[in-house]
Amino acid sequence: MPNPIETSLPAIFVHVSDLRRAVNFYSQLLGIPVEAGVDYNGIFAFKLDNGVDRLLDANHPQEQRS
Repeated sequence: MPNPIETSLPAIFVHVSDLRRAVNFYSQLLGIPVEAGVDYNGIFAFKLDNGVDRLLDANHPQEQRS
């Protein structure tokens, strides 16, 4: 009987504090032009050749104040 659980990873989230700097860094590291990515208002997505999305997330929940 085949395994019913698929062993794949559709996306990798990387939390970043400076989105523009992180986009430039990963663009150079992965060899993917910035123009090939998509900006979703605080989340930037690079689509990799293996089908995995590298998502850079600069959206941070606000700290609760007491």
